[in-house]
Parts: sequence; C-alpha cells; structure tokens
Amino acid sequence: MQSWKAWLQLGRLVPLITVLTALLVGISRVLGLLQLSLSDSIIITLLGLLAINSLTERLSFLEKIDSKLRISTGEDFLRKRQQLPDLEKDCRTASELLIASVSSITLLHSKQTFFLEKLREGCKVRFLMVNPESDALLIWDQLIDMNVTCTDIKSSLEYLRDFVETGNCEVRFANIFLPFSMIMVDPHKSSAWAIVEFHGYRVKYNRPHLIIRAEQHSVWLEYYRNQVESLWEDSKPWLFNDIGTADKKSD
Repeated sequence: MQSWKAWLQLGRLVPLITVLTALLVGISRVLGLLQLSLSDSIIITLLGLLAINSLTERLSFLEKIDSKLRISTGEDFLRKRQQLPDLEKDCRTASELLIASVSSITLLHSKQTFFLEKLREGCKVRFLMVNPESDALLIWDQLIDMNVTCTDIKSSLEYLRDFVETGNCEVRFANIFLPFSMIMVDPHKSSAWAIVEFHGYRVKYNRPHLIIRAEQHSVWLEYYRNQVESLWEDSKPWLFNDIGTADKKSD
C-alpha cells in the first residue's frame, strides 16, 4: 500500500482536489445547498472527469516506471543458491532440460529422483560436462583451488548411467569449460527460462546466480542458449560403456 505522503505531491494533489471539488459541488446541488445552471453543472462534471483521467494516467505511468526500476536492479536478478527456484515445482510441465556444468555432481546428487521421474515421463534431458581426461580440468582445479573435479565427474557418470538407460538422456563431453554453468528449461520454447551460475576465482560455493526468462530478456536468453548449443555441437558424446572417456563425434 502506498504511503499517504505520496498523495501530497503536486502532480497528484491538483487533480485530486479537482475531483473532490467537483464531487462536493455535485452533492451540494443535489441537496439544494447550491444553485447552479445546467451549463455550470456540465462544466464542473467535465472538469471532474478530466481530473480523474489525468490522475489515473499519472498513477499508471508512475507504476510502470516503478516496475521497470525494480526489474533493472541487480538485487532482483542476482541470487544465492538457496534463493533459486525449486526445479521440482517449476519444471513440472517441462519437455526439455539443458544442463551445462563442469561436473553436475551437486545437482545430480540432490535431484536424482527428480531427473529420473522427468525422464520416465518423456522429458528430454541433455548434460554437457567437461571431459575428465581434458587439460581443462587442470585449469578448473586451479580456479577453485581443489583437486577433486575428475572424481566428481566420474561420480556423476554413475548417476547418468541410469538416466541414459531411459532413452531420453544424452551426455556430451567438452574439452573446455564455459565461464558459467546453466540449467535451461524448454530452451526452444517461448516460455524458456534459465538459471545461470557465474564462476569465480577460488569460490566453489555461494556464487552469484542469474534468472533469465524469455518473455523478459529474450536477447540474453538466446545468447546463453547459443553459447551452450554451440559447445554442445563441438563436443563428444559419452561412450556409455566406458566411464571417463568419450566416443568420437561422428562426421
């Protein structure tokens, strides 16, 4: 609810006084306290209507500005991990999920049941991860100051075996890692939305996350989707029978 002080601004006060004056004149005329000609009554009524219209337009304009200001603040966009949408709730009707991450171990460990249920429902799920035999892992381990990423990726593949067996999951290995991780829901629909996590130097947890929705930020959603799709095309499918290796991409 807006504060009463907001109504004391000149831009709102003048049309408000006009409306109240026209209302009081009308009531006085009905009660016989004020004698006005028909033309005077019409003029006062029109002034009241114009004041109402002016006040309504002004309020609508100010509300739009206020909404845009709220949307443009980084506080609304950047979130901590615990502030992110609930995938199980917000992806109930999703028909495709695209995940790009170095290892995906945290996501797979916490959402294994969710992914299996979606896959068995017919949802298509793609995982793009870093090849555990790639030199890129040496750079990544230096970036986060840990030396467990290769083990994490191989642990993720143990989860992904069950996923691939459903026939609706595909896994690819990239020889580089993007400067972000991403979960995108229905990437090629007008209702697409994504969670983007930014990487940082020696920061494994508490990284900033960005929520992007196609209806609000179509240009940026397309940018992140194209980044992941381009790397997907240049990456190698996982050879299902051999953890830690990737099959050669067919020509």
